Amino acid sequence: MKHTQGPWSALKYPDTRTWTVASRESIASKIKTEFDARLIAAAPDLLDIAKWMYERLTSFQMVALWESPEEHALEMEIYRKVIAKAEGKE
Repeated sequence: MKHTQGPWSALKYPDTRTWTVASRESIASKIKTEFDARLIAAAPDLLDIAKWMYERLTSFQMVALWESPEEHALEMEIYRKVIAKAEGKE
């Protein structure tokens, strides 16, 4: 599963009560709150950051600096679960 590439924008048109989230490729509309629209618009960036952090945490250089691998096991598991959820794998 691959998401629609960003950037995404949250937009509110003057004569409506709902928000729209749009990218160059698609539009999601009827989002009820500004907070939800802005969070959805930020989703591709948040996923990219989660993947980057997971890669950093699991890189050989980082693991070599730790006193024990268990030291960051919880962080690695949280990032792994978030990425899997976003990609529809969990």
